[in-house]
Amino acid sequence: MQILKFGGAVLSSKKGFEKLIEIIINNNTKPVLVIISAFSKATRNLSKAAGFAESGDEQKAMLAANQVVADYTDIANQLIDSQSVKEKLFHLFDEGIQKIGDLLRGVSIIKELTLKTSDAILSFGEYFALQTVYHFLLEREFNVGSIDSTDVIVTNSDFGNAEPDIEATKRNVELKIKPALELFDLVLTQGFVAKDSSGKITTMGIESSNLTAALYADLLNAEELTIYTDVEGIRTSDPKLIQQTKSVKSMTYEQAFIAAVNGLKLIHPGMLYYLKEKNVRLSFRSAFNPSGEFTLVLPEPNIPDMKNQSTPLLILTDDISLMRYRTFSLKDRKNADKFIHKIFSSGLPVSSLHFHNEALSVFIARQSESLFQKEEHFHSLKPENFSIITIIRAGGILDKCLPVLTSKIITGERGYFFFDSDTDTLKIMTLSVSTGNLLKELHDKIFN
Repeated sequence: MQILKFGGAVLSSKKGFEKLIEIIINNNTKPVLVIISAFSKATRNLSKAAGFAESGDEQKAMLAANQVVADYTDIANQLIDSQSVKEKLFHLFDEGIQKIGDLLRGVSIIKELTLKTSDAILSFGEYFALQTVYHFLLEREFNVGSIDSTDVIVTNSDFGNAEPDIEATKRNVELKIKPALELFDLVLTQGFVAKDSSGKITTMGIESSNLTAALYADLLNAEELTIYTDVEGIRTSDPKLIQQTKSVKSMTYEQAFIAAVNGLKLIHPGMLYYLKEKNVRLSFRSAFNPSGEFTLVLPEPNIPDMKNQSTPLLILTDDISLMRYRTFSLKDRKNADKFIHKIFSSGLPVSSLHFHNEALSVFIARQSESLFQKEEHFHSLKPENFSIITIIRAGGILDKCLPVLTSKIITGERGYFFFDSDTDTLKIMTLSVSTGNLLKELHDKIFN
């Protein structure tokens, strides 16, 4: 069987929904499981609502939450003609916003937002999306069923970044998903969300809808997982930043994992574990041009359509802090060694570590900066934001990159760059103010 996953950028317009129907009709394999993401700005606005509530501003929180429902209502009015179908859908929206309001009110009273409450609030983005797509397809007379992933996927209680309990989830797949696939030609569910063993809503991390799709692919023994976005496959860099990007035709699981951990948002690092278990073929395609350029992620580098595919990939990660730990004495160096161990054992999102001039420099996501500042001798090196450019499969183009880098960056002053031969990656850490131009110059030098 096949599993299809549609991103929120696709399902943010009537055209995207029409393309969804075309893809489903043209898919010859039945039954099909379809994974839905929250539409467009839904998750961002729900996160804003939670932030306003935490600051005690319930009014702004509800305005942000109501905007989410207004956006879903607007797209539903464009898509669905039947008044009775719309009434059923809007009733679910009303129930949802009431529950969101109760959660936001509680947060605004105590001015504290726990990860558990945050997960409960954010989950409604996917829930509203699932219900919108389901009612749309019902009106179009598809033989479609809908199952909430929170009734299937079981995780631990690590709210905000929960890990699936495979055995418990497998039992639910057998009990709920497989019977639905026998009953319907098409079964819908949503990504990102789950429940722990006590029934509390959890989420599996940022951009984890693709992880959900991969988990289902593994447990259902799917042959292929196709992820539809608004872009033709994985590009050589972010097409929002670089106009003339090229298609990355194929990647191995290992290369895809390296890209994922270095910031490629299309791929969740954990999803590759599940796909590798059953050698599931992964493809990224544009819903707006399904027959256009696409990217394959395959299990072995010697598969015929993987040969000679070594196109470099440039990934930009923004909003990075540069922290520095002074290590003038042997005692300080030992403390630094202990802290390095603590960093990696804690799972904090560290982008890079670098020793220079008797100091340990750590590039870390800015939201984690406060955790580092609690350590003695650790301080922010500069108030400016830093960015990281990571070039995957960089070994063959170092001669093109190094002249650019040596003219733009003075090591240890404006940033760092180094090549890791084990992973075939080139990392460049520099001030954000200069990163955009540097990314464009590198991309032009490599591909033109």
